[in-house]
Amino acid sequence: MSDLPATLTYFSSLQNVGHVLNRCALPVVEAHQLNDPFLPDKNTHMPFSVKELFDGSVKTIAHAILGKSPPRGQPNHPLQKAIMRWRMENRFNDESEIKEALQGLLPAMVEKSFNEAKESHQDWVNFISSKRLACLYEKFQTLDMWESLGLNHKGAAIKFRCAEDSIFQHCKPAVYKRIPATTVNEKEYVEYMIGSRPEIEVNPEASLLTQNYAKRQQKEWRLVVDNNEHAEQWLDFVPSLIQSVYLGIYVSEKVVEQLKSHLSKLNPQAHLYQAKCTDNEYSIEFVKLNETFELQEESSGDSETVTE
Repeated sequence: MSDLPATLTYFSSLQNVGHVLNRCALPVVEAHQLNDPFLPDKNTHMPFSVKELFDGSVKTIAHAILGKSPPRGQPNHPLQKAIMRWRMENRFNDESEIKEALQGLLPAMVEKSFNEAKESHQDWVNFISSKRLACLYEKFQTLDMWESLGLNHKGAAIKFRCAEDSIFQHCKPAVYKRIPATTVNEKEYVEYMIGSRPEIEVNPEASLLTQNYAKRQQKEWRLVVDNNEHAEQWLDFVPSLIQSVYLGIYVSEKVVEQLKSHLSKLNPQAHLYQAKCTDNEYSIEFVKLNETFELQEESSGDSETVTE
């Protein structure tokens, strides 16, 4: 397990943050409820068809036969043997000739490989259907996070202390990649079928943790639990884990006073901050709104300034 950071921050609407504070519990949702179109979920279809797998196989085999360098694969694999033999014989001139030659041999192999891929795809769907998750972040101060996660400065955020014996023990860091996750990969199944790779690694959790590389500065973590562990899909936490609550710029004074009163009863040591625009630059700072005991780990001073 990766070492947990000292704190993680949960962003949501003002209403939902109010529910979290009232219940002292975090909501966990299904993957499709994250509204991330690049994240596969239980409704995701097979990413390729039998025909696409066949066409991809023909192109890969043609490249292996006609390419300048010999293919690197398992030498005893039947298709690898055939490819090497055809290369030595200079039997084909182009891809169309290769495709015609493979018409009798390849369809059965493609069908078998496609069925294996379909089974792996269903395993992924079963896995994601059995999981619930919540997104939290090491960072919380940046302007772009409050524009997106903070609902254009109308939302709120809760910073939690990440005790190892709390719900945060289920958190795992996002894996930032330049290519979106997929349930099964056509290229991998082509390479496996023709003997260019020894096996296919099936790791649904790795896909579940995949995030856009462009968002790497947010340092996202995902809290992942089984759907049958908690009947109401809320994960309880003790109020002492609340380190700070942050409010967007557009949160009204009335709501601020209500939260200040509620937080003083819930956890008198927790800070309450509200964002405001910094003078003369596109940045925000957080001004402390309540008095707390001195047993805090929050940064010194009454405000936190962030420069974009």
